Amino acid sequence: MADAAFNIVKNFMMDLAPRTKVGAFTSTDDLVEHAVERFIKAVCQKGKNHTFHVAFSGGRIAKPFLTSLAQSLSQCAQKRASLEVYFADERCVPLDHSDSNFSLFTNHFLPFHRLEDHQLHPYRVDLNSDVASEHMVEIIQKNVNKNSAGMPVFDLIILGMGEDGHVASLFPENMKKDIQNDAWVHKACASKPPTRRLTMGYRLLETARNAWVMVSGKGKGEMVAQVLKESTFPLGYLLFSRVMTHLWTDFPLQTDSNHQGSILIR
Repeated sequence: MADAAFNIVKNFMMDLAPRTKVGAFTSTDDLVEHAVERFIKAVCQKGKNHTFHVAFSGGRIAKPFLTSLAQSLSQCAQKRASLEVYFADERCVPLDHSDSNFSLFTNHFLPFHRLEDHQLHPYRVDLNSDVASEHMVEIIQKNVNKNSAGMPVFDLIILGMGEDGHVASLFPENMKKDIQNDAWVHKACASKPPTRRLTMGYRLLETARNAWVMVSGKGKGEMVAQVLKESTFPLGYLLFSRVMTHLWTDFPLQTDSNHQGSILIR
């Protein structure tokens, strides 16, 4: 089983509440298997006649994960909640463009597991960025249940991490501005093309019931170690802002023995 293939790092807040659980898998296949199993369990636990609001991301691991997830969901005999699909961020390109996260989902999930149009919530990339952001906020406002503070609570948001520590389309060079932005969804300017993007903001990512970060590629190992120790990068800020986040890699992790509050279970 994939569960036997990884070490777990638990970061604790001062009151001992868990903050981040990290799994280092021996391969991409093992990571994908684990994530798919966890996803199906979460959706089935929600139960029939309920809606499961999930936001997906792009990245190198998205293709095998989406394909495996769709195939497994189609074969799942258990009663499961109905999916409502959103995207943590999107490039402002046509939805059938190879750079589009929606196109990635269309090509690697929908061929194996059909969803109705009303279950899919792509960004209106044909609109002005501010108008497109407001349009997505209206959809989320209408569909997603809220907490006592009036913030939408997604059942699950699945994220990746860039080499520079960015998450969704929240980039290091924009951190100060993005952290101060309370908008659920807003426009973003990326440091690499396509530069014009739309993204869920920190506040929305912070309040999700579950957040998973899947990191693929050994070249990201040093950045993973950084974001687990400090909040100076976008993912690090998010990890330290949330009550609980799962972070999984497909490469060994170098953990810092001086990392206060960390426990490595082998």
